[in-house]
Amino acid sequence: MERKVLLEVKGCSKSFPGVKAFNKVDFDLYEGEIHCIVGENGAGKSTFIKMLSGALRPDEGTIIIGGQQYSYLTPALAHQLGITTIYQEISLAPELTVAENIFMGMEPVNRFGFIDFPKLDRESKKLLENLKIDLGVEALVGSLNIPQKQSIQIAKAMAREAKIFILDEPTASYSSNEIGNLLALVKEVAAKGVGVIYISHHLEEVFSIHDRITILRDGNKVASHQKNGVTLEKIISEMVGRDLSMFYTRELVDINYTKAVEFKDISGGDIKDVSFKIHQGEIVGLAGMVGSGRTDLVRLIFGADQKSSGTVFVEGHEIQVTNPSLAIKAGLSLLTEDRQKTGVILEHNVKWNISIVHMANTSGHFINERKEREDVNHYVKAIDIKTPTIYQEVRHLSGGNQQKVVLAKWLYADANVIIFDEPTRGIDIGSKEEIYKLMVQLARQGKYILMVSSDMPELIAMCDRVIVMRQGRIVGEIGRGQLSEENVLTYSIGGIL
Repeated sequence: MERKVLLEVKGCSKSFPGVKAFNKVDFDLYEGEIHCIVGENGAGKSTFIKMLSGALRPDEGTIIIGGQQYSYLTPALAHQLGITTIYQEISLAPELTVAENIFMGMEPVNRFGFIDFPKLDRESKKLLENLKIDLGVEALVGSLNIPQKQSIQIAKAMAREAKIFILDEPTASYSSNEIGNLLALVKEVAAKGVGVIYISHHLEEVFSIHDRITILRDGNKVASHQKNGVTLEKIISEMVGRDLSMFYTRELVDINYTKAVEFKDISGGDIKDVSFKIHQGEIVGLAGMVGSGRTDLVRLIFGADQKSSGTVFVEGHEIQVTNPSLAIKAGLSLLTEDRQKTGVILEHNVKWNISIVHMANTSGHFINERKEREDVNHYVKAIDIKTPTIYQEVRHLSGGNQQKVVLAKWLYADANVIIFDEPTRGIDIGSKEEIYKLMVQLARQGKYILMVSSDMPELIAMCDRVIVMRQGRIVGEIGRGQLSEENVLTYSIGGIL
């Protein structure tokens, strides 16, 4: 039996100042299909989602849903037509129960006009069982973990009889087991006739779940492939426009073991007596399961959170780091995991974002605007930030280029110790390679580099040593010769090598 077409997009385009974000793209989605979209940052994925959800109006083209043609959608119209977009950010009421969240705004009422809570619970339980979601309907949503909340968002959309689901990077912070559960739920939803548009940088997820894959590059549709009709290598080649090996092979640089940054007996919160060194020119990885204390540790080191004890020595000199300002003056920098919230100011331009820390460090002096422009342009060119002008708002740059802006900010501030917290999370394959090359270049210049990452192949490819944390403590250290996923995982889960 021929499947029904739920959505057709014909010749849609969208431009921003200096950027053609989406260029005459055709796309369709069938009932019960999981249609995956992949592409580098800046390929046009987010623009496409926003047009389908009604947040952006296409400059040209047609969107056809249920046989009806639209030149654009509004959020209300998209909702009315059965389009639900589920982002990484959770949009639920934490103080209400699972059942109350699922039927919020359309609660069943009794003959007196009050909410019929027994019926609410029965209908919610029936829906959860139907979707094979193992959760109690009376549990408070605030007590649930992220994957469970994501499941509730999907159940909520099903209760509203959504016809089209758009999932945008839904597993960004999931463990492998949690990813498996979500993918099973997505398949369950598709089996009930819902069309699913699934967007992810994790190609292994895409290959395990797709009926079709569409590749976007630089705002253009490159190709679409049916299930089992394409290899992983081919997808990567089409995404980046050139062949890339699956794992980056870095160039090794000489490490100066006579100079080091030392962190001694760092404690605070759940972090207990952590000590380690980074030698000049060395890239040291920080590994561990979610909740092991990696990000907590680097925040203590940078002074973003208060230490209860601990000392920092830079090349033999003790430095006082009780707040980020003192850390910056001592040459420390932190590229945070959430670059959009704590790395850049999206509303400001590239020049302002790159120069802000440098200006703060030289406060009290007159600003030489010509010199500042020259310096910013130097860093934009040196690390290849793709922007039409240094006066472009950072919000219009791709994720990889936003990350480069953060790095340029710290280089301009003359940072000597650079801490990367999940430097390539949410960044496409091509931009990852560029970030890796920049890190190696910094190591060659004699910088001290600490890299927090949940991506074990990334740690193994990039690091000279990996320190493994568990429950707020260091539980192992692995040299380059012994680096493997198995060894990192063994320490992470409490085993002994």
